[in-house]
Amino acid sequence: MSRWDDRAVFVREYDRVRYGRQERVRAHWRSWPMQLKLTF
Repeated sequence: MSRWDDRAVFVREYDRVRYGRQERVRAHWRSWPMQLKLTF
């Protein structure tokens, strides 16, 4: 995915705790999150 893709968003670097361990997430590009759709 290129960073010029209209659906792409930039994610900055951040720290998180996952499975009880501290980890650093590197900055990266990702696709835009899809909206949650509820069907009844």
